[in-house]
Amino acid sequence: MPPVPDPHVVRPRLHALIEHAVERPVTLLRAPAGFGKTTAAASWLRSRGARSATRWVQLEAHSADRTVQALAEERGEDGDAAVVVVDQLHRLPTPGLVEPLVARILSADRARLVLITRTAPALPLGLLRSRGVLTEIADRQLAFSEEEYRALLRLCGHDPDELGDTAAPVACTHGWSAAMRLLAEHHGDDRAAHQLTVLLDDYVRTEVLGPLEPDQRALLGDLAALDVLTPESAAGVSGRPDAWSRLSELALSGVPVRWLDAGTVELNPVLRRALTARLPGGATPQGRQHGRRVVEWLRSSGQGLAAVERLLADGDEDTAIATLGEELLPRLHSDTAVLDALLDRLSHLPDWRVAMMRGYLRLAHIPDTDPATALSTVEALLTDTEGRLSPLQQAYLDAFRLKLDRCTNYRLGTAGPDTLGTEEPPAREPGDTVRLQHVATAALRSEQALWRLHHGQLEAAHTTARQAATLAGLARVPWLQGEARATDSFALALLGEYRQARESALAAFETAREGGEGEQAAVTLAHLAESWIRMEGSDLTGARQHLDRVSARPPRPDTTPLVVYLDVMLTALGDGREASDRVDAFRQGDPVLTPFQRSLITVAAFRADLLADRLEEAQEEVDLLEAIGFPGQQVAVDLTRARILARAGREDEAVELLRPYLHERPPLSVREAIGVMSTLTVAADRAGRADVAESARVRWHAACERVGLEVDRSRAARMMRRLLAAEIELSPAERHVLEHLDSDLLLATVAERLYISGNTLKTHLRHLYRKLGVNGREAAVERARTLGLL
Repeated sequence: MPPVPDPHVVRPRLHALIEHAVERPVTLLRAPAGFGKTTAAASWLRSRGARSATRWVQLEAHSADRTVQALAEERGEDGDAAVVVVDQLHRLPTPGLVEPLVARILSADRARLVLITRTAPALPLGLLRSRGVLTEIADRQLAFSEEEYRALLRLCGHDPDELGDTAAPVACTHGWSAAMRLLAEHHGDDRAAHQLTVLLDDYVRTEVLGPLEPDQRALLGDLAALDVLTPESAAGVSGRPDAWSRLSELALSGVPVRWLDAGTVELNPVLRRALTARLPGGATPQGRQHGRRVVEWLRSSGQGLAAVERLLADGDEDTAIATLGEELLPRLHSDTAVLDALLDRLSHLPDWRVAMMRGYLRLAHIPDTDPATALSTVEALLTDTEGRLSPLQQAYLDAFRLKLDRCTNYRLGTAGPDTLGTEEPPAREPGDTVRLQHVATAALRSEQALWRLHHGQLEAAHTTARQAATLAGLARVPWLQGEARATDSFALALLGEYRQARESALAAFETAREGGEGEQAAVTLAHLAESWIRMEGSDLTGARQHLDRVSARPPRPDTTPLVVYLDVMLTALGDGREASDRVDAFRQGDPVLTPFQRSLITVAAFRADLLADRLEEAQEEVDLLEAIGFPGQQVAVDLTRARILARAGREDEAVELLRPYLHERPPLSVREAIGVMSTLTVAADRAGRADVAESARVRWHAACERVGLEVDRSRAARMMRRLLAAEIELSPAERHVLEHLDSDLLLATVAERLYISGNTLKTHLRHLYRKLGVNGREAAVERARTLGLL
């Protein structure tokens, strides 16, 4: 029996495991070199004492056949309870000799055979398992646990509690006993780190790689490029279709691997480190070819950042930059630290692409990043760039320029015919991947959609945002897809297509649901769209909740005007003067606004003044709206003028101003149709123009039905009723009477309920009918509903 090493960790767990195993006739300890098979068996036998006769046979290559054959031919007595341990079985030149030995053991009732080997023996293992005569102990069970490693550290004179993390060494070696001993002897000694590496590499070279054929070592060297291997990845990085079956054979022959499942395996980290240190590298044709295979596999399997690491290790910085550009936006919010580290490694290069990617990263994660500085840095490097940019490089650059401009609410003015581009996707050139085309085009289309939204080109914004969402989905960039869907939802909300807008908003929320802060921030416009939709449907509580979610985030120059607009509109429905004060406070900051944003703020200010009964100030806002001169805003100008006229009791003039829109001159969006037709309905009704009122009401109801709004609950109807009802001043007693008219109660019962006489009730009814312009109870109730008094 061989001696156990010094220092030796007594491992009761293994003793119990082997003791349980030898309850069956045959026990197989199979593990790669250095997993402590011999030590475990010897230590177990010593722990048993004289409980049974023991015979230890250590095979040597020159005599192994004779030794095993002799063991097989021995004949013991029936009562023989000996334990026969055959160590180094993998040295047996004639593997078939082991089967007669096993047969001899099985024929003795109480004999036990323990086989220790690095490789799978030439035995019918499946048959032995099915007969219940075989127990197997593998490398996973022989591996050191953290507690056992800590015990080894104590034997080596270390205090584990003072050495920090003791789980990491176990994890990075898979508990490989040989590595554990070397690590324990040098743990915490930084000066011995290089020596330790040399010792580990020497062990791997002599004990694991030494017995292998050159072709087998070359295969392992190819496979060591990946952390985890599958049949597909093994074939991909090695260029050998049979790589997986050959790796399986190597595992059976004693190469340390760990099977994660039937189709996934990982090389032992110590072996992998030694192999990667011996790789030929990118300097040789062989190394370059292998590097290309590895990079191609990593990119195709979604490990783009690992591909960048590999390219940098091979010295191919240009391809690394191109690959990083493909991965930047997909990983912008999920792998920030890795992206930052990779860009740091490329920061010495005067390359505009590196500066652009750095700018993207900072804009996403550093709030005080100056867009103008980021732009000037990239533009300066572009000046020194030789040759033209490829179409995809130009698309990426245009997207970056538009994003920087958006971060200043388009103060930089980078948008133009070039950056806004055509609807044709940028073409791919040799070396460009389909995914890069999708990423670059999605980024450009998303920024183009946002530019068009903030400049009032709503139909174009909707179309472009849909394209961006589709491309971002193909490129697997969830946050960008969410941003595009959010843009689409807000454009549709502005157009009045509320049903479609809600669908897009819900899709944006679903995209961002599992994401972090970056993904949530990307769908800000979806919350604003949902707030708008709920406001139009008079769900003011829900509208305010969505708006508050946006307000709780750090303000953005491009969305702040939209937040102010919605805040003023919602506030005006409760307190017009407070809403007007909020507009004034915002304007005092002299914000940079696009003409479209300025027109929105002006409309909000108009409505606040109108509802606060400040008609002169409201008229000033209308004049300002007309002076802005935003294309397509004539409808808004006419609508605001008509509402002032209606509020001032000049319903006939309001009708004449809006009546041309009954004939679609000019054509109206759904939102415009709801606003114009609701105003025209009420104004024409007050002016006694029943035919116009009915035509407008039909158009109004049709528009609301198309987008899923309840007519009576729509914000437009509510506001017009409030404006017109403000002219009817009812006394408290008259309001109490009106509330009871909307019931099945008899007038006598109403008088009793109000504690007034019948004559007093008649007096109140006479005044009430006169103010409402009606002649009876039913007409009064209907009129009061129209004016929002009930």
